Order: sequence, then structure tokens, then C-alpha cells
Amino acid sequence: MFGVRSKNRNWSRFVPSRGGVVPIATADLTTASDQTLTVAQLEAGVLTRDPNGAARTDTTPTATLIEARFPGLQVNDYFCVFLINTADAAEAITLAGGTGVTFSNVGQTLAQNEAALLLFRKTATNAFTVYIIGA
Repeated sequence: MFGVRSKNRNWSRFVPSRGGVVPIATADLTTASDQTLTVAQLEAGVLTRDPNGAARTDTTPTATLIEARFPGLQVNDYFCVFLINTADAAEAITLAGGTGVTFSNVGQTLAQNEAALLLFRKTATNAFTVYIIGA
């Protein structure tokens, strides 16, 4: 998870250091089917996705699962995840929200070799709005 903004000071491990370097990990997903993303994949901070043969619709974890993994998030806190479409052909990725997760720009897709920043903002208990920036 990259760039958390929270009033809770326990999130300091996700805040950029004074040197400007943020330790992040990459989760790689190459399955040939639609997927439900995991909280661990979101927490990695960078998700590379190869749709592997066709366009895919991937679904976020539920808001309940996200909140359970990050219990310190308060309303209007947010975290960001980079999503990169690594397709080797014209295979788009469409995102859908799990229960309690709403996309502000529904229907936006990531085409081959596009990347986007997904900003997950907590809007209420067990509720998040996701903003897709850059696709």
C-alpha cells in the first residue's frame, strides 16, 4: 500500500521517508479469467496484471475485508495502489467494486500498457470510493 493518508499515526511505515523513497512491493497477476483481487495484492502497492488472452473484469475485495486488514483507517483517509496492464495484445482491464466499494468513474478501462493510480477513500464504516487516476 502506497501513500496512506491517515489521522492515525500507526500508518507511519507507509509514509514517504525524508529521502523520498517508499518501500513498496509488486503483486503479479497473470490468470486467464476475471479475478477478485485480494487485500494482500492491494497492500503490495503495485499490481501488474496480464489479462492473458482476453479482456478481463477484476473485482476489488469487499469493503469489510479492506477495513478488517486496515482497522485504523478513519472516514476520509485513503490509500493508493498502482495498477499496470502488462498485456501483450489489445486486452483491456475493467474494474468492479466488491460489496461496499464504489467506483467514481464506472466503466473506465485500462488498455494494453496503460497504468493508473487507484485511490481508495474510506467514506463510512465498511464503505470505500475508488478514484481511477491516469487511465
